[in-house]
Amino acid sequence: MYSTLKSISVIIALLMISLQSNIVRAEDNPKQIVELQTTAPGNIVRSGEIFTVSAVYDVSNGEKLTGIGFQIFYNSSFFEKMSIDYFYEDSPTGLKEFPDVNNLDNDPATDNYLVMGWSVYGGNSWPYLEPPIELIRIVFKLKNNIQHNLSTINLIKKSNASTHDFEGKNLQIEINPPSNPDINQDGELNLIDVIQILKHVGSN
Repeated sequence: MYSTLKSISVIIALLMISLQSNIVRAEDNPKQIVELQTTAPGNIVRSGEIFTVSAVYDVSNGEKLTGIGFQIFYNSSFFEKMSIDYFYEDSPTGLKEFPDVNNLDNDPATDNYLVMGWSVYGGNSWPYLEPPIELIRIVFKLKNNIQHNLSTINLIKKSNASTHDFEGKNLQIEINPPSNPDINQDGELNLIDVIQILKHVGSN
């Protein structure tokens, strides 16, 4: 009986050591990091304003790797995508946009997404430039008559190097009413603007 209990204790101890070792290895894994950044000061945008969102890539241990792929999700009822102002040209695998009909980012507020990637074959040599680097810059316009709100632009992994973990950093945009009293932006201050201002004041 004693020997059986001793054996069980040894097995449990070995399992605990193995579990702790796996946790340490997971924490020590190098990371591919993609962070969404914006030109909007303080991440604040007002109705009708144009701003950019960039995906900036870095790798925690500075290694060259095989590439990266990810998706950027946004709310098209708030944000109009105007253009792609920049796209990193070292070994791209494509850039496409789709409606988010299957809620891939588990955020019901987003309804459109862009999917993009970069990949090299025959060794770790990507990217050519030293990180951190900008991979894409998207120009958005906040639609008119959007009142105070918060909207998150999400970033989800599509693919990454097998030797590294992935860390994606989302971007939360604060939407404020326009500073110009011409809220409906029809070129003049009128009763509609006054009503919208009063509604905003009453909601605060």
